[in-house]
Amino acid sequence: MNTAELTAPDHNDDSVNKDLHVESDLEDDNSSNVDNMNSDGNNNVSEIELDASESIIEMDEDTSPFESPSSDLDLLREATGLHTTWNQYTSDTHLFLDLQSMVLLAFVDGNNDMVSRRILKKILFTISLVLKLHKKAIQKKFPFKLPRLDALLNYQTRKKSKIPVFLFTKVDIQLPENKATSAYINLPSDHVRFLAANPKKARNMFSLPDCTPNQSICLQQDEKWRIHWYYQQPMFIHNGVDFWSGDIVNFMNGSTPACFLVESFHTMDNSAVFVQGYMVYILEGGQFIGIKVESTSIKFETLLSIDSTPVDVALCYNVSPGKVFHLIPRHKFLLEEAHFLKQHILDKTRKPIDPKLFYKVRILPIILFTNNTSGNQSKQYNLYESWSMKFAALSYEEKLL
Repeated sequence: MNTAELTAPDHNDDSVNKDLHVESDLEDDNSSNVDNMNSDGNNNVSEIELDASESIIEMDEDTSPFESPSSDLDLLREATGLHTTWNQYTSDTHLFLDLQSMVLLAFVDGNNDMVSRRILKKILFTISLVLKLHKKAIQKKFPFKLPRLDALLNYQTRKKSKIPVFLFTKVDIQLPENKATSAYINLPSDHVRFLAANPKKARNMFSLPDCTPNQSICLQQDEKWRIHWYYQQPMFIHNGVDFWSGDIVNFMNGSTPACFLVESFHTMDNSAVFVQGYMVYILEGGQFIGIKVESTSIKFETLLSIDSTPVDVALCYNVSPGKVFHLIPRHKFLLEEAHFLKQHILDKTRKPIDPKLFYKVRILPIILFTNNTSGNQSKQYNLYESWSMKFAALSYEEKLL
């Protein structure tokens, strides 16, 4: 701490004021002299005694706090006869450590405002971030501007008007005991539509079950993905041809003297697409059809086209080594029942445009999460059931976006 020792003489002694002669460097730079200047060992601290006979004070013009010779005299008259010790390099923020500390302490203690410890931590952390951003903006020569107070205070109010409103539809749900309730469902947004149209994202969103053996490489290897019919893609496209579950298809280039009954689609090593189904053989000159009981997995690229020949289920049989018997229920279902998502493309009169033309369908698994959301500020009454949706086939990192 810088100290000043003041020794006051008798102010009634007129000889002190009479004999005191002061020459400022503003008047004559060559006449500067300091009497009785002693050092206490600290270069920053000097001891000056104001003698009654003569004292000359020399100060640099740049560091002098006096604005004029007259003001110099006035200040010296007040200090006449005083013995003063001071630090000529004393900080402008004395007794504070530095200027920023003085500003922050003034903020904390000024006007006795009530500021919590948590708010102070947030303020200091925010200041630190802003300073880092300012430094980075200078390095990259980017413009740096702080928002106005009005923009900060009214941000939420003005931003709400720009939030897109999801289209929704009202659904009436019948409950037991002749009760009913209503639900509002958000319709697919443009964001989901554009995301599904992205080739890179769509490949993951509409993932096929994966049947890679003896190793775990992706989520689609889970049993539910491989077995549950909700996760099975009903159709797949190859060379512009739509292959549906339940179709009897021909092999490429007649490589196999048989056909194939499609059941499902899957991948191996999360890349190559395969078709799971049953080999179909023509029996007794083409009158009867034999379907192999054991399922077979073949590469999807080996399929050529769909066999559009009508099939009489009564003439179809299951075959196994040395046996021929009636169709098992699974085969009969594939031949008789079209997939429930296989719908004709209709014209304006609601009639099929082409008997062989169907809507393209892709199954998109989603994860639903529900929680109560209060419609009141008290967070206790007027609860709503809110749901959030994520795409199940995307990676963990992409789900969080």
